[in-house]
Amino acid sequence: LADRVATARGLIKNQVEDQPRLVAELELNDEVGKGRQYERGNVCAFAYPATEIPGDAQLRHDLESLIPILEKLQQFELESEVLPPMPPPTPPPDPDPQIDLDWLLHRTLWEQDDLEEIIDTLENRRPQVVLAGPPGTGKTWAAEHLARFLTGDRPGAHRVVQFHPTYGYEDFVEGLRPVESDGNVVFDVIEGALIDMAEQARSLDHPVVLVIDEMNRANLPSVFGELLYLLEYRNREIRLLHRQEFSLPKNLFIIG
Repeated sequence: LADRVATARGLIKNQVEDQPRLVAELELNDEVGKGRQYERGNVCAFAYPATEIPGDAQLRHDLESLIPILEKLQQFELESEVLPPMPPPTPPPDPDPQIDLDWLLHRTLWEQDDLEEIIDTLENRRPQVVLAGPPGTGKTWAAEHLARFLTGDRPGAHRVVQFHPTYGYEDFVEGLRPVESDGNVVFDVIEGALIDMAEQARSLDHPVVLVIDEMNRANLPSVFGELLYLLEYRNREIRLLHRQEFSLPKNLFIIG
């Protein structure tokens, strides 16, 4: 990447010098995100201070002035072998082994009888369980692997949320959130993790699993609200604040 960037900068040196506002080195001050990747791969760019973002006209002008530079780089790459070839794509990781009970036993190191009891409870008796025990004993690890096992490790079929003292009904079920609309702030009903997973499960014919980490840190009656009733009676419907009728599908498993 560094060689390609250096070669490209050499090719467009004259054009960059004609536009003093173009910079080669970016400092995005992003230590944890993808900022470093953008810094390393930058050939040239217009940099704007966060407090001085230009208007649409200036942005359009700057973008249009970059088009000849991009065209030159593209043409040069097509006509010569000077630019080092891109490295071959990284091969996809090896697929996970078969997600079966042996895999689950190996990954969790739990007793087979205990795992089978949890699985039987979720699939045949009650679609929610709570794993209890001292901190640091692998409950969350086991819950996530149980979720992968129960869903066949299908992409997006399980989700982990973490409770904390300020976690509320609006985060977990639904609530009004400010959103931008045509330059104005309006309040829309935003679905929380539980409703989002419930609607997903309703459209599928296989289990969907919601894992709740640190369940004991939140005020559970406040977070679940009227949905505590639906945990006990999955075949019933209740009225929520912003919904006429709502139920929890039986294929939505909850592991706390």
